[in-house]
Amino acid sequence: MTTIQVITLALHIGFSKKEAPIVACIAQHESSLKPKEINRANKNGTVDYGLMQINSIWRKRGQACHGLDLLDARQNMQCAHLIHAQKGFRPWVAYRKFRAKCDSQRLVKKALKDINWNTDILVWRDAEYEIKP
Repeated sequence: MTTIQVITLALHIGFSKKEAPIVACIAQHESSLKPKEINRANKNGTVDYGLMQINSIWRKRGQACHGLDLLDARQNMQCAHLIHAQKGFRPWVAYRKFRAKCDSQRLVKKALKDINWNTDILVWRDAEYEIKP
């Protein structure tokens, strides 16, 4: 995905205009904007899934993201929104590490400068996304 697509998705899910660029910055640092990214390298044995690298603890019964497909970009973002509603951005290591960069929205300003308006348009179809020229 592109930064602009992640911002669009975050807005669509319910993040505010101020939060959506921060979400994109976190996704850039957590998964390199890859919706199917899986990280099994956590020292505590947990696994991180998808675009926002949602930790497997959030998938357990009774937790915010139980039953969601975290390798689906939309559902992963829904989960991130639920986590954010409970804990803010604190659960994401990338936010804690790159907070100044994410809060300054430098990444977004660069993305807006580099956007190709002919290809970076997000079209929603069911639970998937596709690029339309």
